[in-house]
Amino acid sequence: MTANADGTTCTITGLTDTGKAWVVANGGALPIPETRVIKDKEYAVTAIGDNAFKENTDITSVTMPNTVESLGNHTFYNCTKRIKMSLGGMSPLEYRRSLGIAT
Repeated sequence: MTANADGTTCTITGLTDTGKAWVVANGGALPIPETRVIKDKEYAVTAIGDNAFKENTDITSVTMPNTVESLGNHTFYNCTKRIKMSLGGMSPLEYRRSLGIAT
């Protein structure tokens, strides 16, 4: 995965060729990590950037940790397979509540 760090957090910005091959080798599964090490420093993954996985036709499932607070525009744009989302073990409503966007 590629990522940009800012302070103590980072945003996932896409997949490297190795990451894309890993998704294919693992049946389309894409686990988003809770943390990411960049230049020997560990950052919490709190966002997925705009167009991060755009046009990736191999993704079939995504596991999102509780640390992710936002998804960018068109994160899964033109991903042609149906994607099963796992939201850190929470239901979609619980996940939305944890982000403060549902009551």
